[in-house]
Parts: sequence; C-alpha cells; structure tokens
Amino acid sequence: MEMKNYQKKVIADLKDFLKLLRTNENAEAYRQLWEYKGVDVFSHSVLGNWHAPIQSVPMVCLKVPTGGGKTFIACNAIKPIFDELGSRKIKTVVWLVPSDAILQQTVKSLTNSKHPYRQQLDVDFGSRVCVLTKDESLGGQNFNISTVYNQLTILVLSYDSFRAKSKDQRRSYQENSNLTQLSEHLGPAGFTVKDADESALIQVINKMNPLVIVDESHHATTSLSIEMLRNFNPSFVLELTATPKETSNIISIVDATQLKKENMVKLPVILYNRLRVDDVVVNAIDLRDRLEELANDPETPYLRPIVLIQAQPKTNNDSETFEKVKANLMKVGIKESEIAIKTAEKDDLKGKDLLKPDCPIRYIITINALKEGWDCPFAYILASLANRSSKVEVEQLVGRVLRQPYAERMPHPAHNMAYVLTSSQNFSDTIQNIEIGLKRAGFSKENYRFKNDVEETKAKDGFTTTQQEKQETEIELIDDIQLEEETTFNPEAVSARLNSNSKNQNDESLPSKEQMTEEIIKAAEEEQEKQDIENAADDFDLSGDDIPSGIRNEMLKLSVRKEFQSDIENIVLPQFLIQISNSFDFIDHKEDWVELKPEHLLDDFSLKKIDSNIDITAKMQEIAQIDADEDSGISYRRLTTETKNDRALLNFIETKEPRDVLEMKFKRECLVQLAADKTLNDREIDWFINSIFDRLTIAQKDTVRSEPKTFALALKNKIEEEKSKFAWAQFREKLETGEIKCAPLYRFRKQIDLEIKASVSPNKSLYIGEQKGNQFEQKFVYDLTGLNNIRWWHRNLSRKGFYINGPVGHYPDFIICTKAGTILIVETKGDHLIDSKETLKKLELGEEWEKLAGTEKFKYFMVNQYVETDNRDIYKYEDFIQLLKKIP
Repeated sequence: MEMKNYQKKVIADLKDFLKLLRTNENAEAYRQLWEYKGVDVFSHSVLGNWHAPIQSVPMVCLKVPTGGGKTFIACNAIKPIFDELGSRKIKTVVWLVPSDAILQQTVKSLTNSKHPYRQQLDVDFGSRVCVLTKDESLGGQNFNISTVYNQLTILVLSYDSFRAKSKDQRRSYQENSNLTQLSEHLGPAGFTVKDADESALIQVINKMNPLVIVDESHHATTSLSIEMLRNFNPSFVLELTATPKETSNIISIVDATQLKKENMVKLPVILYNRLRVDDVVVNAIDLRDRLEELANDPETPYLRPIVLIQAQPKTNNDSETFEKVKANLMKVGIKESEIAIKTAEKDDLKGKDLLKPDCPIRYIITINALKEGWDCPFAYILASLANRSSKVEVEQLVGRVLRQPYAERMPHPAHNMAYVLTSSQNFSDTIQNIEIGLKRAGFSKENYRFKNDVEETKAKDGFTTTQQEKQETEIELIDDIQLEEETTFNPEAVSARLNSNSKNQNDESLPSKEQMTEEIIKAAEEEQEKQDIENAADDFDLSGDDIPSGIRNEMLKLSVRKEFQSDIENIVLPQFLIQISNSFDFIDHKEDWVELKPEHLLDDFSLKKIDSNIDITAKMQEIAQIDADEDSGISYRRLTTETKNDRALLNFIETKEPRDVLEMKFKRECLVQLAADKTLNDREIDWFINSIFDRLTIAQKDTVRSEPKTFALALKNKIEEEKSKFAWAQFREKLETGEIKCAPLYRFRKQIDLEIKASVSPNKSLYIGEQKGNQFEQKFVYDLTGLNNIRWWHRNLSRKGFYINGPVGHYPDFIICTKAGTILIVETKGDHLIDSKETLKKLELGEEWEKLAGTEKFKYFMVNQYVETDNRDIYKYEDFIQLLKKIP
C-alpha cells in the first residue's frame, strides 16, 4: 500500500521538523518549519505559540480529517522519528487510543501480517515487530530483555488504563514479578512515577523513554492525561487528530480538498430533509437498493451499500426501541440476516467483516454507538428516525459514512457521495449539527449540500402556501400515533409505498420512492460534474501551492502585476543540470539531463576514503574537583582522563554500568545517529564507528563510553564536513568534464501566498505584494523603488522560490530585472555573517552560476551592509547601489 500524495507531504513535514530539531530548540524548530512556508506562527489564529506541557519533550500534532488514514501515517512516521532520536537502545512505542473499540481495531490491524499497516512496519524494521496489549505486557509476554532490545515493540494501550484511579485499572502501577528482570536490567529510572512500584509496567515503560503516539489526541486534554503522558517519560510525542486542541503544536495540516482529490472520502455529504419519518425510511431503503444496483456494473469493484439507522428511543428501555425498529424493517421486507444492532449492550457486528462478499448486513441500527472507532467504507446513508418535533442529533455519526471504498473514485457519481436523510421541523438546526459533525471529522461546511422538502408550492385553489403549513395537522396526528403505538415508523405504509408503482399513487401529496431516489442520484451526478470542473481548474493551476486551506485563510494570494505578466512568460532562469544514465534504456544507454540535487554528487562517497584521524575528545566533558587545603583554603582543578586516579573518579561519578554495556550503548547511539543519513551505507557506518573507537586510548575510550551522544555528534559533524568536501570536489570535476551544465529551467509562479502581516506592496514589485524582509532588506527595497533603470524586483521566497542548486541549495534574497532585461540575482548578508563558511560557499556557487548562465543577461552579486571586507567579490552596500544605477 503506497502512501497518498498528501500523506507523503505529512511525513515530509515531520521529517523537516525532525531535521530542524538537530540544531534548534523545540519552539524554534516549530517556528522555522512554518516560516519556510511563509507563515508567522506566533501571530496566526490557527497555529499560535509553542506549548510545552512536558518540559523539553517535542510534542507535535498532525491534523488529518476522518478517513485520511491517520493510522497509516502513524506507521510511516515511526521509523523517521527513531532515525532522528538517535539514542534509542530500545525501540518502544506507546500507542494510546481513546476507546476499547479503537484499541481492538488498531491491534487487529497491526498484528495482521497481510494488513498494509503491519506490512509497512515490517518493511521499515525488518519484520522485527511485536504488538502487545496491556494484559500481554503485564504478563511479560514477548516483553522481556531479549525481545525489547532486538525488535520494535508497540504497546497499544487505552487512555483509561493509565489515567484512571480504580484498582483494576491501576494494575499497571503495581509490583509485577513478570517484569522484575527487565526492570533491573534497564537500571534506575529518570524519575519515579508516583505510587508506582519499581517493577510496575508504568515504571518499566518510563525507563524505556518511548515514542508516544496519541491517537484522537483531542480526548487527551485533562490534567490527568498530561500526567499520564509525563509518567511515560516520552522521548517524543506524536498526536494525531482531526480536531486538534488549542494547545496542540500543529506541524502538518491536511484539508478536505486533498482527501477528495485522492478519493479517500465521500464528499460532499448530500443532506435531504423529508416531510415524514416514513419518507426517510422509504428513501433510505430505495436509495440503498439503487446504489447496490448501480454497483452491479462490471467496472465497479464489489460494493454492498449500508444504511446506518439512527433510532430515537421513546422509553427507558432502549433495547425495546432497537428491536422494534428491526421488527418493523422485517415487516417491510428486509431479511433478518441483513439487519444488525450495535448498542452498548448488544453488538451484532462483533466478529463480522462487513467488507467480505459473504457478509449479508445492509442495515445497522444504533444511536451513537458508532460515533468512534468504526469506519466502514460501505456505509453510505445515515437515516435518522427522529420524528419532526425531535432534535436530530446526527453530529456524532456523520463521520462514519465518509470513508471511500478502496480509496478509489467509483465509476458512478452516486458512489462518490455520502447521504444523510432526516425529518425535522427545524432544518437549520439539523444543518448546524451536520456542520458540527463535519468539523469533528476535520472538515467544514463547504463539504455538504442540502435539500429541504418544505418548499413553496402552488395549491389547487390558487393560493400559495407551503407543504409544511398544508400538512401541519396531519404531521401532528402521525406523531401522536407514533407516541401511542411506541413505534418509529409505519411499516405497512412504508411497505405499500416501496411495493407500489409510482404511476398509481393514491395520495398525490406523497412523493414516490422513485422520485425521491432519482432526485438524489441526479444531485450526485450534478455535484460530480461540478467537482470535475473544479479539479480541472486546480490541475491547471501551476502555482505549486501547498498551504492548507485552514492556514491559507489568513494569507494573501498575490498575483504578478499585469504589466509584468508577459515578462514571466518569457523569462526562464538557468539552473544546474547533471547528466545521468537512463537505467531503463538497456539498448541505447541514453544519458538524461535532470535537475541537479546534492545527493547526485555523493554517489561515490565512501567512509573508507575519508580521514579517520578525529580528535573526538577535545570538547567532551568538563568536570572539576573543588577541595580545601592548608595553604590556599578552597581550591579547584579540572579532572582529566590522563591520570589513573582521575579516570577512576570520573568513572565512579558517571556510571556504575559495566564497560561492555557502556560500549554497546555508545556504538548503538552512533549507529542510529549516522544511519539517518540515507547517503551512507550501513556496513560502512558500522566499520567506521569501530575503526575510530579501536584507535582511541584507554582514557579516551572511557570518556566516549560515558558520553555517547557527544561522541556520535563529533562523528556526525566530521562526516558532514567530509561529505561537503567530496560534493564540492565532484561538482567542480563534473563542471570541467561537462557532466554538469547550466540551462534555462526555473519559471516564476503566477501567484504566491504570503501571510497578511508578513507582506508589503512597494513600487515596482513583481507581485502585487512581496515578502517583508529584515531591516537591511527593507532599506534595499526602499532604494530599489527610486532607481530609474529598474523595471521590477522580487523578494525571493526561501525554500519555495528560485534557488541556485549545487552542493548546497542557495536561495538568493532578491531577483531584479532592469529595463534593458538584465536579470540580477542579489544575496544580502548581515555583517556578522560575511566571513562564515556557508556565506563563502554560497558566493562561490553564485559566481559559478553567473559564469555558466550563458549570456551577459544574468548577473550575481553578494552584498553586505557596512563592514569593509578583503573579498573583492563581496560588495559594500553603498558601493553596490552606485554600481546598480549604472547597469542597463
């Protein structure tokens, strides 16, 4: 099962955040992630400030609507997180769910080797995956020293197992002899969980420092929930929900349009308000039959449409109401085997696979028992049996009919929509409840259409009235009969209408079943046609916009100014291309030119070729001894690893663990840190770590054993430095051999998105609004607006605009076009950055780009503000402005 495009984007957002965490604190990584998209989180109503309920632990949220495949996204997120965490001697996941129904569903999926979720985990972790429930964990089943160190262990647990106070639910806090050995091997905990024994399950998990996945995280908002998460001592918390709480740190958002384009959900929801409960039942049965009839088309995969019937109990005995609805459906002609009841007390769905062709169920009777943890793609129709005077509370169930069968677009439009049928006097309330339900599922009011039968009609006597007024007395009578007979609908009347010919209706006031069904089918076809037009327009838009609608609402969509539109149609900026072999052409062995990426320059990089003489202990620990002597009183000195006594003291201070255990720890730390780099070979990484370690002195080995993270960071920095040297050498070599060239490639976007508060609209800007820069950049913009030889300028967008591609990705600050058509690429640098290695590499790349751009039409400049520099290729700002005035 391959991820959908929007799911890949969610994982890409997560990976970007994890990369930013390497060099930034949580809040700064969060800010930068959205800044690259052009969003100021601190002033945004949806995003807001970073929240840290568990000290320094990264705690982020992925907002994905119902039907968007949150569980599959979570499965794909585990490996990238562990790759970046680095220090995971034990790969443990605590997977929290809000209910037993979701727990059973999750365990079933993750333990089934044929299910796509488990298959993804097996691919990522070499089939070394074990999924355990709370009871299995408490019993020590596959939860011991040998298993947890050699596999991915996923503990699927419910919130209530760890945040409730009852004796039974607190078993996780009690002494557990099954876990004693594992607890002792893990050593002392970072902190002791209140009221928990050292061998208790919660304390053992605490020692493992797990990754915690919180499914439906909007349920985990109480202080007890935060205490629960804190007790797990997580290394990382990943929340998944359609409706994040206000304190969620959202790093990725999926909106309804993305799910619709990928055929994940049935949208829009078509809502019909019928005059009577009988109409609802007639319509639901006939529409369901018609949908199944349409599914008999050979081009349509197996489909058995299901109706969710929301019963409304009129007595304290709920079961009597459900059974009466079932009995009435059978009187109408529905087979008993096709009807299931799902309530808190009765579950006819248990053990049933509704997707199998041999399953007969077509009708499910419930109230709100399906509100969570149940999604069947075959559920198409939600029919509420509330009488007209009752409040129609469908908000809890509407999300259950949204999932699209097979995540594919069905041949017939009617199979691509979901349907809600009600009978309500106050239709506006019903619409509002549908909107609430869609919001809870992560959608919005744009995702439904509605039709009300209560419309103006022409009476026979010439007076204009409404059907509601015309039949008011009759409706009251029907409701009175229902109350007296304690029934939900009239099975005899429904049966008669279902079996009648539409041309021979005795009561002209009643619409025929065919009329009601065809009306809905036609509406679905019209809606599909409308969506196809909208999708075609979206596909034609090449702006590359990837900002979700929830964020875009506070952003400006800025077009190119009319006077410059012909310019961007004709201007194509050069970028570097590299020649690579076409592996699919076995006959002619053609060479293809593709956009150069940094990884293209590392194809032949090997750790065995780099200098392995690394001083990895120079910046290790600094520990001092403070003492008192007779001469100077209080004195201090630094402890080193060069003397035997100091070495023994340092070892005593740091740890009591055996040397071989420490060695295993630091090697595993290094391996995980470096394995995150996909350009490196795993075997070479292992060889490199051992070759470095074997050459260390005894004193150095003792130091790195006690500080594995520092050691791993030193190796990582060394490898990054060597990779950079290698990439630049390859870049220069391939330029000389002609394997890299510079050719027209980048076209300007027709529109850009900018946050309202971050945009400005000065004179001569290419777009009607531009990104607001820092103080230096704003001064530059002000001066540009006054230069007579400038036609237009553009503040290039970091990570989203034009970049000079090479061993590094260089996004210059400004693109300027003179009246003569010369294109100037300008990078402005603060004085404090002017001599940094990164700045000098960008300068080298920019100058190489200018040299190979092909004509005098393209020029590159690097400009600093005030400081004089010995580098003649870097212009002081006032000198550059004078030069700029002279460029034609």
